[in-house]
Amino acid sequence: MSWKRSKIASYLLIPYLVWVSIAVAIYFSIAFLA
Repeated sequence: MSWKRSKIASYLLIPYLVWVSIAVAIYFSIAFLA
């Protein structure tokens, strides 16, 4: 059961990290250009 839970966590964590990195990149680009 634990391996399935960790697999689900990895499936949820990877897109979360992608969206966070995109949001941080957009935030810094706006802050730099403004």
